[in-house]
Amino acid sequence: MRLFSKQRTKIKFDSRTELPEEIRADINGWEYTHNFKVHYKSSRLQLLASKLNLSVPSDSPKLPSHNEVEEAANARLMGSTFTIQSGVKHPGRLGKKDLTFSYHITHAEYKGSIAFLKGQDGW
Repeated sequence: MRLFSKQRTKIKFDSRTELPEEIRADINGWEYTHNFKVHYKSSRLQLLASKLNLSVPSDSPKLPSHNEVEEAANARLMGSTFTIQSGVKHPGRLGKKDLTFSYHITHAEYKGSIAFLKGQDGW
């Protein structure tokens, strides 16, 4: 039973440096999550960037590429698209209007990585 095992089931590490010994011993026995803080602006007039905490799952302890981080941020930010019912001025003519969220990513800051031991018994 893993509750009393001396092996750790979660390890925080920095992907930019040497991997901990437990991970190097069995690289494929772990699942990895890399954490970033993504800075983005919704317009050129916005002085301070908004920030988004983002976790990128991976099968590798190596840092994901800039494109992979950007794709994950885009997928997360695209959840900001929504539909509203318009027709307040003309109640008899209800229509739908899609409002999209426009932004550009200015910076992605690496915060750290976590390795989770893959469970052999389904948990």
